Amino acid sequence: MANVAHKTNDPVEVHLSVNTPEFDPGTWIINPPSLQALLNGAVPRAYWKITPGQDDVVEMDAGEKAAVDAAALPDQKTAKIKGFAAETQTFVVVEGYDQTDQTYLTALMADASIQGLANRLAYIQGALAWINAVQATYGAAKAACTAAADKSALDAVTMDLSVHTGTNPNVTTEGALAILD
Repeated sequence: MANVAHKTNDPVEVHLSVNTPEFDPGTWIINPPSLQALLNGAVPRAYWKITPGQDDVVEMDAGEKAAVDAAALPDQKTAKIKGFAAETQTFVVVEGYDQTDQTYLTALMADASIQGLANRLAYIQGALAWINAVQATYGAAKAACTAAADKSALDAVTMDLSVHTGTNPNVTTEGALAILD
């Protein structure tokens, strides 16, 4: 049994403990000398490269790693922002305002404004102001992700929605409909 690495694939394609005759030595490096050191050192595969002579797998230098990281950063930002968006939506729903409630409260607010129902309008605005505050926290985290210059800066971005937990006014559509002035 041997370990093999493809000579031209990027990222490096490696198979461990394989039947050597199944791999063409013109295409595969059989038992790359430095592979075990990479595995033992827990070097991420994204930082592996084939040597110019196509006879070994080695760790990239700092400049090459920086180039790999820079290329990956936009996708990492997108993934983190999507995670924050999902977390924000879940938080708003768990706190009591699913999409249907949000839509209905918005319609009730417009109706209260048209009919001059100041107290109903003020009651509903409490929920929408709370939702907007939660969204502002998400917006700040999203902006920080977008501005992150590198992976370590991106990793440092956090979002704490718990600051909004005790401030929810718990507005309900039933409560809004009960206010007639």
